[in-house]
Amino acid sequence: MAQEQSPTNKGYVELVKLAIGTAADAWSHIACTDATFTCDEDFENFSTGDHEIDANGLDRASATMTAEQTTIAGDTIQATHQFTCDTASQDVYGFAVFNSATKDLGDALMSCKFAAVQALEVDDKLTCTGKVQIKKD
Repeated sequence: MAQEQSPTNKGYVELVKLAIGTAADAWSHIACTDATFTCDEDFENFSTGDHEIDANGLDRASATMTAEQTTIAGDTIQATHQFTCDTASQDVYGFAVFNSATKDLGDALMSCKFAAVQALEVDDKLTCTGKVQIKKD
């Protein structure tokens, strides 16, 4: 599925903090969105909880965090979680990765906007995988 992914400004800052050894807000949770949005560096709507799904088994959850290879070993941060729609049908337009488990707290560190809405029915599964490569231009 085509999609548009983008780290937020906060996401870049947290990567720098980690590289220089200062306390960083870990990329640790992932949540889905229930409305169309603009995928950009600020992505402020998710940081305030706007458009974040908090029902139907699609609310913010722990992400599995791994270091993956895009160009060289370990150059890409990957956040993955499989959601299961469990109560009622739900349209999903994308997702974001956060540094907090609590809705309305924490910052969106990256966002992903799907090319097309995903219309989920009860028991449908949706695996969200966000990737951010650390690279030189």
